[in-house]
Amino acid sequence: MRKIINKNICFMGILITLLELVVFLSTPYSKSILPVYPLNNLIWSIVLFTVFFFSFSAFVILGFAKKTFLLYKKQIVISFFALLFIRVILDIGCYIFKSTEIKSIYSLLTDCVFFVIIFQIITFAYTGRNLLKDIYGKIKGKDKSIVVILLLYVLVVAIVVSYLIYIFINLQMYAEKYTIDSSFYLFKSMNYNFNSQLLRMFTAIILQILLVIILNNLYANNFNADLYWSKIFLNIIARTIVAFIAIFVLLFIKICISNVGTIAKIPERSSDCYIGLPNLISNSFVYKQIYRVNGNSSQILSYENTDVKIKYHDEELLDFKLNNFFDYEYINKEQNNINNSNSGASIKIQDQEVLFFSNQYIAYAKNDTPYVIAFDDIKNQNENEVITNFLEYMITCGYWDYFEYGCDYLKKYDSDFINPYIQRYANGDFTENENKVNQEINTDYMINFAQKMLEIK
Repeated sequence: MRKIINKNICFMGILITLLELVVFLSTPYSKSILPVYPLNNLIWSIVLFTVFFFSFSAFVILGFAKKTFLLYKKQIVISFFALLFIRVILDIGCYIFKSTEIKSIYSLLTDCVFFVIIFQIITFAYTGRNLLKDIYGKIKGKDKSIVVILLLYVLVVAIVVSYLIYIFINLQMYAEKYTIDSSFYLFKSMNYNFNSQLLRMFTAIILQILLVIILNNLYANNFNADLYWSKIFLNIIARTIVAFIAIFVLLFIKICISNVGTIAKIPERSSDCYIGLPNLISNSFVYKQIYRVNGNSSQILSYENTDVKIKYHDEELLDFKLNNFFDYEYINKEQNNINNSNSGASIKIQDQEVLFFSNQYIAYAKNDTPYVIAFDDIKNQNENEVITNFLEYMITCGYWDYFEYGCDYLKKYDSDFINPYIQRYANGDFTENENKVNQEINTDYMINFAQKMLEIK
């Protein structure tokens, strides 16, 4: 059978993309009909569901059905309420999970299943064809194109779900160390949720377009082909312009119903500055933030990303992403002579300036030679006076992050200093100051870490 690429299919891909973008811009990517309170949330959910339903219905009727749109009133009503009921049932399952991250994975799987259900029901209602049965028949007939598309569908779902699970496990590892109200955990969780929404949007676009292509491969002979690409192109452009106008109208309706959840602003800031000694080591940063409207028209931060470049005499040494909020500050920084500046901090120990960025990198210059060392790599360093003095000062000030990352190093090069801390921490014996400056770290985590250090000779 000759497969025909029809203007309806090209336009449907554009429309799907625009509709999914509306969901992402107007809500934290939620297609759920529930919860039903407040009422404006329910109204918007129904509006979105209706728009998606009639978009798919129009595609199937105009592309495959033999009658005009108005002759399918009974099928439209029955299939609409059937799909609405199924959607609600699937949404109820989300309440089984308490974790926002697990709900995100469940919602992704729900969407993947519901895409198939909505195409199955709509196709059957308007054409009398059983989509799943026809797909099975093509597979038995060894139709390679259908098999490839189905495998691609499954592969996309598997990759995205695996990635979300991997990030979720990584987030749980953060939860073992940091308290749930700590800046480290809140930053990680916030960005995980935003990125998962973005990933779900792109996944939904890809999967729905794949299903549209499957419909084309199955029922292409029902299309009226356009012979001239210029005519197809102009037709698609005209429809796309109309779709863009409709999307703006849809977003306007959302704002009129309730602007809660919509993306409010996307500020961006960049700067170059020196930290510590002038004309020595500097950092260049660019940070982006995305806010959504919260209750009472206030705004809540939904995403933040800070790119940092460490420089020495304007020569770039390292480019990395900060793992915490841009304005993160250390507790008791004044008391411990820590100078916060933009995305980094500095401290002077025995006339040596040391810069550090969260718990990721330290940087310093000695004898006109710059050094940048990852915290994870401190244990692999040779004995170094600057590193030793820096770690011992920060540990003396009570900061557990530096105890954790510097423990292996100090056990090799200054065990007399570090061993009493290991022994004391392993017994859960923390000073009042240590508990104060480490409010964001779970004490059980440090106890377990210190006990493991005791076991390592």
